[in-house]
Amino acid sequence: MGWQRLIYTQIWEEYVKGKQTFAQLAEKFLCSIFMIQRRLDKVLVQTFKKEPMEVIVPMDTTSYFSFYDVVYKSAMFIFEIIENITNNKRCSVLTLAFLFIIGCYFLNQTKSEKLESKVLDHF
Repeated sequence: MGWQRLIYTQIWEEYVKGKQTFAQLAEKFLCSIFMIQRRLDKVLVQTFKKEPMEVIVPMDTTSYFSFYDVVYKSAMFIFEIIENITNNKRCSVLTLAFLFIIGCYFLNQTKSEKLESKVLDHF
């Protein structure tokens, strides 16, 4: 056969499906073991050069809802700690109410640029 007629896919099929070694393939195709190795490497490179497929990835909504889950669990944690320290549920409720009021204050202090621009454009 000679090295000029070596077909990459034929060598690959003999190597993978025929379970032949480099030496056996070199003897069969009348070339060196190094030539067989290079041809198999080229087959591998050609198989990885295929066009990428279109993949549909569904949107993960758990990150949006995990914020609320973290807030809920942290509030329950604070509630339980205060209740264990004081042995009184009223103190736990008052502590959560106090934290809620502080959160509302900080939320009110943060200003959105989009909201301000809409308000200014409206007037």
